[in-house]
Amino acid sequence: MGMKSFSIGLAVKNNEEAVNFYMKVFGLELGFNAKFPDGTYQHATLLKDGEKVFDVVNLTHEFDAQKQIIGFGVSFDSEAEVRNAFDLLSEGGTIKEPVGELPWSPCCASVIDKFGVTWFISV
Repeated sequence: MGMKSFSIGLAVKNNEEAVNFYMKVFGLELGFNAKFPDGTYQHATLLKDGEKVFDVVNLTHEFDAQKQIIGFGVSFDSEAEVRNAFDLLSEGGTIKEPVGELPWSPCCASVIDKFGVTWFISV
């Protein structure tokens, strides 16, 4: 018995808005999804080129940014894509590290988006 796969799920409030937001930021498509009667997602799978990237589900408790223990890294092909993602992710969010250069990346940044998810984006 071995591990067959590993999956990432983001539990956020306003998850219908979050699904649309992440589709716009990362060029994702909506895959399998199921909604509650109020229109929020019970489960939404986001895809890139037909492959699962992550799932978005409904947050059922209050979020505390001081207790956040996970972040996601996304690599882009160009500085322009990093800057575009940075601009979108930082709207209503918190900039941890502005777009700049680090020894391991010529262009990168770190942002906590308006849903409380930390993103490290880079070329």
